[in-house]
Parts: sequence; structure tokens; C-alpha cells
Amino acid sequence: MTLPLCAKTMVALIKRVNNTNPILFIQNLLLK
Repeated sequence: MTLPLCAKTMVALIKRVNNTNPILFIQNLLLK
């Protein structure tokens, strides 16, 4: 089962940001 490209991109971004600053990432999502 393959994910859509946008979902794969989101997962990659979340994993990368979780390694740096997940709180900042969440704040950015809420501000959009």
C-alpha cells in the first residue's frame, strides 16, 4: 500500500522536524 506523494512529504517533514524542534513545527502548523 503506497501513500500519496503529499503524505510521504508530510511524514518526511514531520520526522525531520521532530529531530530538531517539534514544538516549533506544531506552532507553525497552528499559525497557518
